[in-house]
Amino acid sequence: MDETTLEKMLHTAADLRARLDGSVTSETQRAFLQNMLTGMEAAFEKQADQVRAIRTVLPRRNDAGGRATVAYVDRLLGQCDGFRLH
Repeated sequence: MDETTLEKMLHTAADLRARLDGSVTSETQRAFLQNMLTGMEAAFEKQADQVRAIRTVLPRRNDAGGRATVAYVDRLLGQCDGFRLH
């Protein structure tokens, strides 16, 4: 997913949160929606972090199969909740 799409998704989640804060809903509905939005925002942030990590490493790629790039990105993503590139 590209950075522009991720930015739009984060803005959409923030907009939904603002609308939720100003709406009249039951406590159960509000809690459900807030929990869902928190999960969405966390997922979008993780993806954005992955994109940033990959962008950081691209200039350093090893054209011999890209092994150095994959290892470097895996190390970066491993620091962020154990994600792996492959």
